[in-house]
Formats: sequence, structure tokens, C-alpha cells
Amino acid sequence: MSMSRRQFLIGISISGGPELERLGFGKEHLSELVLSLAHAVLRSDDNTGLVYGGDPRPGGFTRQLFDLALSEQAPPSDAALEPLRRIYSYLAWPYYLTLTRQDEARMIDACHLLRVRPRDAGFPEIADDCDRRQPMEPPGALIASRCLTRMRELATYGGHPTLEDGPAPPMRARILLGGKPSGYASFMPGLFEEFLISRAPPNDRPAIPVFVIGAFGGAAGQLADALLDEGQGEDPLTMKFQLEQEAAAGRQGLEQLIGGYAAYSHLTKLEDCYLEHRYQMLRAAVRSLRDAITGDDTRTLDNGLTPAENRTLLRSRDRIEIRRLLVRGLQRLSES
Repeated sequence: MSMSRRQFLIGISISGGPELERLGFGKEHLSELVLSLAHAVLRSDDNTGLVYGGDPRPGGFTRQLFDLALSEQAPPSDAALEPLRRIYSYLAWPYYLTLTRQDEARMIDACHLLRVRPRDAGFPEIADDCDRRQPMEPPGALIASRCLTRMRELATYGGHPTLEDGPAPPMRARILLGGKPSGYASFMPGLFEEFLISRAPPNDRPAIPVFVIGAFGGAAGQLADALLDEGQGEDPLTMKFQLEQEAAAGRQGLEQLIGGYAAYSHLTKLEDCYLEHRYQMLRAAVRSLRDAITGDDTRTLDNGLTPAENRTLLRSRDRIEIRRLLVRGLQRLSES
């Protein structure tokens, strides 16, 4: 892909959380807002695209974004150029195994489908189409968790090969809302990890601007509480809290995942302190952004919004106001 066609990519991190009904929302409200935001992003500029990482289950956000990509696809203004695919859809093992050939054929002209395979996460001995239910070492749950982490890194930093256009571009900003605060498939809630990867990148990479919407609760709501220093009770940004929460719900997935990590850490090539260190980095990234959000209201932060505008976005329940603030921030980012 030539530099003139380098896309300005916006990530959307979302899943339905368990608090929607208590907060006065339904999943349809979340879907309406996400599609409204996606429409705004795709219609802002022909060179702007979306990044989403999820599974292609029927009725899920991946399918909705597929349909949106098809409806928004337009030919390029330069007849010599191929149409730009507007959506980069990352699918991690084993979730991409449910994607049918019919789905892939339908989306090929409008969407990049990027599979993150076990080999991409450091497990070259595991076949791309391996059934996670069959016995394997390390356990399938641990491999799936590492694939999810690698998917989030590649979606954020770019570099994953596309079918014919070279490496995928990096993300320029990320929108976070909803998200499972428990019952997730990795070592921390997915939105926590996506916030961490965005705000604490390795190797002197610049931090990725984030827009956190807290009104829909879930993991994004917990991040909003932490960024506004309004959390009550025990800090959810700790492994201790996460383990206690899972145990109280009668779930053992996280405990088993940690046990599997300890048993197979020599295969994952990660140090023993890796897991706790990730939570420490998450808390540090939240503190850093919190200091900026509670700071001088006359300056603009790296997401294009002032501290006051960010505080409004963190708490607003007004979908029109949320969309207006996001469009404002993204416009300022694209012009900078």
C-alpha cells in the first residue's frame, strides 16, 4: 500500500456487559450507538477505516460491522486505484474457525479479514485449524488467551500481513465502551488489555489516544471510575480482585488459566512475574491518563479533547452528545 493510501484507522473495542439492564439500557442501545459511531467514522473521510477484533457469531458486532462495510463501500475517486477496504476485522484462534467460506467470500471486497493463528502467538506446532477441544500442550485455553493478546497487539500496532496490500496499518485511536468485566477468556478483561496496549506500548512507541465511554458500565465503566477517581470498594484493576470476583461467581476459568500459565510458562517464553506486572502497568497507565484528565482545562489532550470534554465523555448517557464529542476529537486528531 502506498503512503498516499495509508489509512487513518480507528479501533472500536466493545462487547455487551452484564450491567446494561440495571443502567437502563438494552443491547440494542449499545448496537445503535456503535453503528452510529461507525457510520460517523466511515463517512468522515474516504481514507478513514475501522479496526475491530471479535468473534463472528450470528448477531454479534462483527457481523453488524460486516454489513456496514458493505453498505458504505464506495469506488475510489481515482479510477486507477482499487477500492479501499474500510474495515480491518481481526479474528483470533479458535474463533475464526466459525467463519464460513460464504461469509469470507461476501466480505472480501469490503473488509480485511486478518486471522491471528497459534503460530502468530508463539505456538508454531499448533495447526491453524486445530480444534481447541482436543488434548494439546499447552492447554487450548492458554493458547487461545495468548492468541487474543496477540490479536489486540497486532490490531493496535499494525504489521499483520493482509492478502495483497502488505502489512496492515497501525491504529490511530481507540474507542472503548461496555465490555465483559468477568467471565472473559484471558488474564484480564479484554477492554482492560486493549486500554493497556494502547496507553503503555513497548519499544518507545507513542501511546494511542483513547476515548472511554463509561455510561454502559462493564469494563469500560470500571475504567471510567478509575480515570475519574470515583471507584468504590476494592480496586478492580488488580489480579486479586479478579480472582475473588470469579470465585464468588463460581467460575474457575481464570484460576485454571493462571495455573496453566505457571505450568507452561517455559513454552510461552514469558517471565513468572508477567501476569502481575501487566496489572501494575495497567494501573500506572490509568494514573497517568487520570492526571491529564483532571488537569488544566485549557489544553487539548492527545485524543483531541480537553480534560473537561473527556470528563463529560466518561459519564455522558446522551448518545448524541457522545457522538458529537467523538467526532470532534477524531476530527482534531486527523487534522493534527
